[in-house]
Amino acid sequence: MKNNIFGLILTIISVSIVYSQNNQIDSLRNIIDPKIEDTIQVNTLNALSVELINSNPQEAISCGEKAKSLSEKLNFSKGLAYALKNIGMGYYYLGDYLKVFEYWQESLLTFETLHDTLGIANIVNNLGVIYFNQGDNAKAIEYYLTSLQISESLQDKYRIATALVNIGSVYSDNINTHDDALRYYWMALPISEEIGSNDAIGTCTDNIGEIYLLRNQLDSAQFYFEKSLIANANTVYLPHSLNLLGKVFEKKGDYKSAFTIRKKLFCLLKDSTVNTKWLRRLLA
Repeated sequence: MKNNIFGLILTIISVSIVYSQNNQIDSLRNIIDPKIEDTIQVNTLNALSVELINSNPQEAISCGEKAKSLSEKLNFSKGLAYALKNIGMGYYYLGDYLKVFEYWQESLLTFETLHDTLGIANIVNNLGVIYFNQGDNAKAIEYYLTSLQISESLQDKYRIATALVNIGSVYSDNINTHDDALRYYWMALPISEEIGSNDAIGTCTDNIGEIYLLRNQLDSAQFYFEKSLIANANTVYLPHSLNLLGKVFEKKGDYKSAFTIRKKLFCLLKDSTVNTKWLRRLLA
């Protein structure tokens, strides 16, 4: 199931593809002044890097590199930690996991030096996703459990939900442990709904729906995919949810609904500003 089941990466913004994002990108670009070298410039470069992740990961990496260089010059460790994280995020969207691992390991060391437990929880979770994507489920579980433990100590419900979803994703990878996967998803979903975290809700409901789809429990699969459509509206994950719902209608023999879904999916992909390589990975 690894081609379809997703781990949830912790970013510092949601993965939105709404067009108003372009205004935010333009505003941040206007603030940046290469002649000024201070922590505000580092933070602005990091913010711009995050905004560019979906539409232009290569430029996001470039902004992250500039933030990294300036942070090192200013001895600004917090800015450096986030710059390293953002560079890794850009490479994640490009699918270069070796580079991702390199930058996130360095980011983790920097967060540890700062004793920044929130930053540590984020990076440990994200490294778990890389191990999961590379097929090392035991290592992924180890990192997710560490992130869960730290998040519980911080009473951070979003990161608790994220860790639970990701543990469920590992168990989803083996048909013999799908009941365990559902157990973790059902712990994560009410927390996600309580805090209104659409990214956690969307990932959780997509993954639950996929288990039901494999079990041929099509009504249950449709129920969760329709919930994921609401959660994933205006995000990069919407095509994935539409694709899955289309599969349900096809298996039900409802080809009219399946065609409608495929038409929406085609229009969305045609008009999307998100990089096509990332979308292809979502629909694999």
